[in-house]
Amino acid sequence: MHPRIALSVRRLPSQASKRCNFSSSPVRLHSNSNNNPLSQTAAERRSISLPKNATYSAGSARNVQSAAVVAPTASAETRALRRPDNLFHHYSSSPSSIIRKRAAFIKQNACCPHPSHQQTRVTTSEKNEPTGNLPPAHSNFECPDCGVPLYCSEEHWMDDYEAHLEVCETIRQINEDDHDLVSGRFFPEFSYPGPQDDNFVVNMTNWDTFLYTREFEAIDNERSMRQVTRMLTYPTTIASVIHELSPYTVRSGGRLTPEGLKSLTALRYTLHPPKQGEGKDIRGLRLKAPPVRIFILGARAESSLPREVWLQLTHMFPNALINLIFIGPESMANRDDEFPLPERTPENPFGGIVEDRLGPQMKITTYVDYFHTMHDAQYFYPYDPYFDCFMLFHPGLGHPASSHEWEATLPKLLETKVPIICTGYTEGDMARDIKWVREKCAGEFDVLLEPGENRFRSLRWDLNDLDPSDVSAGNWGIWAFRGKRYEATQKDTITGPLDLKISDLPTPSPTASQYLIQIHSAGTNFFDLLQIQGKYQHQPPFPWISGMEFAGTVLATPTSSSSSSSTSYKYKVGDRVFGATQGAYATHILATEEALFPVPRKWSFEDAAGLFVTAPTSYGGLVTRANVQPGEWVLVHAAAGGVGLAAVQIAKAKGATVIATAGSERKMQVAREFGADYVINYRGGSKNSDAKNGDKGDGGDWTEQVKQLCKTHRTGNGKAGVDIVYDPVGLIEQSLKCVAWNARLLVIGFAAGKIEKVALNRVLLKNVSIVGLHWGQYANFERETVDTVWRGIFELIEQGKFRGTAFADERFVGLESVARALRALGSRDTWGKVVVRIEEKSRL
Repeated sequence: MHPRIALSVRRLPSQASKRCNFSSSPVRLHSNSNNNPLSQTAAERRSISLPKNATYSAGSARNVQSAAVVAPTASAETRALRRPDNLFHHYSSSPSSIIRKRAAFIKQNACCPHPSHQQTRVTTSEKNEPTGNLPPAHSNFECPDCGVPLYCSEEHWMDDYEAHLEVCETIRQINEDDHDLVSGRFFPEFSYPGPQDDNFVVNMTNWDTFLYTREFEAIDNERSMRQVTRMLTYPTTIASVIHELSPYTVRSGGRLTPEGLKSLTALRYTLHPPKQGEGKDIRGLRLKAPPVRIFILGARAESSLPREVWLQLTHMFPNALINLIFIGPESMANRDDEFPLPERTPENPFGGIVEDRLGPQMKITTYVDYFHTMHDAQYFYPYDPYFDCFMLFHPGLGHPASSHEWEATLPKLLETKVPIICTGYTEGDMARDIKWVREKCAGEFDVLLEPGENRFRSLRWDLNDLDPSDVSAGNWGIWAFRGKRYEATQKDTITGPLDLKISDLPTPSPTASQYLIQIHSAGTNFFDLLQIQGKYQHQPPFPWISGMEFAGTVLATPTSSSSSSSTSYKYKVGDRVFGATQGAYATHILATEEALFPVPRKWSFEDAAGLFVTAPTSYGGLVTRANVQPGEWVLVHAAAGGVGLAAVQIAKAKGATVIATAGSERKMQVAREFGADYVINYRGGSKNSDAKNGDKGDGGDWTEQVKQLCKTHRTGNGKAGVDIVYDPVGLIEQSLKCVAWNARLLVIGFAAGKIEKVALNRVLLKNVSIVGLHWGQYANFERETVDTVWRGIFELIEQGKFRGTAFADERFVGLESVARALRALGSRDTWGKVVVRIEEKSRL
């Protein structure tokens, strides 16, 4: 799919050996046959140490797939290249007809890079390169230093010489390497070792340690090293990521992320199975796991590599079965001998070409089609993280000429939730791909391997024949990602009271009215506890995701059903929001615009996660329903709870005097810190209570303490009590004993778990109003009141009269701590709003 031709890559496998020849012996890279020993150099004669019918000793043939040695031959054309230090030649005057044809191709298609010419191709660089007004001109002038046609004239070459110097030496190296390939010399570096002995461990630190521990023949020549790594970079790059001895780790600087460790551990479990006592006889037969499928998408040159190169994968995973699957419209490039393709039949609907005689461990299948087409047909379904991974060699995801071909494929890849490994020609090529993925699928993927240089990149540089000044290395960079796994705490049966399990679910997709939110913090409420225990009035069908309140970041806006792009949304991607909807104990959630509000400036996600329920409940009760006025006295029960602390702050902001009740010394201290004027321990006398009526009591003496405080500190007819009672607990019956004339009693909830029966004569005697508040229904019946309440809350926040109430004595981190947080809430030993911080996933 990538527009880069990479002709040298495609020539290499086709010239190195015939595709169906599975001998791994050294091969000659030309087709002429000339066995005249007089034409051989001294070095070549030394390399042929055995006669035709000779055999190797056990020591000399150790671990080599084939011991056959082909006698080197040389043609008159390539004889000049075989002389020492005679590999550099100008392309157009090369001794090799292959190189001369390549020079002609470059001159016909490449254009002069001098800045005075007009651009002929879309730039792939982010730099603003200057362009002139001269018409494009073909590259007819060969640089005398590197021998490749680059400029249209000697004048332009000299004028741009300083810029050319940056790549001149590298291009000269490419020139010599290309001539080396067609020289007809003996290539001992293409002798590949066989299976790895169990007593020897592969070291994947770098190319040197890998080749040594895999027992390759010693390579003491840099050019030979470049040639062999150009071939081996493909299987070794894959192995370096998925092998249990991978050089990429979760340690600092190791580039592997925690999510990457999770995914690769699953794959490695299958690739490195435990020993089961297998043997070669009937008794030694054991069941084997299904093959690991490695999907190579957008396959081009890599699909035509000699199969002994790909067999190196099986030697690195000797106990696993591997199925390589090449997919892409160019996957049959350089495989002309296999045409015509098989017919598409019901048994083979996509015309797959199967190679199953590569040994007992490997099978290679090739499909000339797009992956998303086969995925939509569920041809490879199901995908399993223990058995599947994707490999994209230089995909050009973000390249202007090929990105459109990946538009339909990328979402399908993310749906599979299995690792996707990508490489790039250069750092810029890889960065462009990453940027494109982020733009197209922001928030929908986890990074498994941080982007960086590939330890097993090709050491050989390659030339782009359409732009010879553009040099690159095969698989220079590597990174990996995977569709984001959506974790949630689910309730799937009626079992224990807090029996929740964490599940991996498909990431939800926003609809025409929903935003996709990444949750950073989630609040806990008593109705969450009741719902999980099956005691709440609204019980969703099993399985359901628990939790209601959340705060996080917008990952995606609603998907509009119309073709118009002018739809405007209140929130954009990246905005910090809080809200409430079913399913907040998860990493992601869908929410409508009506259920969301912007996180106040300078507020943390943890404080914002506890704002949606507590603040409007308290503001709506005290201001909208009770119409609190300056100078009035307000009694707040459970004042150290989430709604209680909100009520204390709102009442104080409106000029009221606040009496707070709490059940412990710590909670009384917190109530004071949030502004309560007086605090009382409603569980009995306390040395820290602001009014005392006996040090011992049954818990009911708090009413006398309230009356004593009012009698002592306020005056006026009938003012021997409070004006407003804010009750989220269920203490209305007792509160009637300490209210003033025309008092308003707010029924907020029944946290004590008991619904009271009230003596109505007490309501009559003091002209009392008992007012209920069901804040959740205001959105259905009084939407305008909801807007008014939130405006009032945000005004108090801006004025500094209202702050977050998140419980700070203990931290709850991760979905696995949800049950612990709910237990802490149910024990009533906490204060404020108990919030769970959801761990953030690895991101670019």
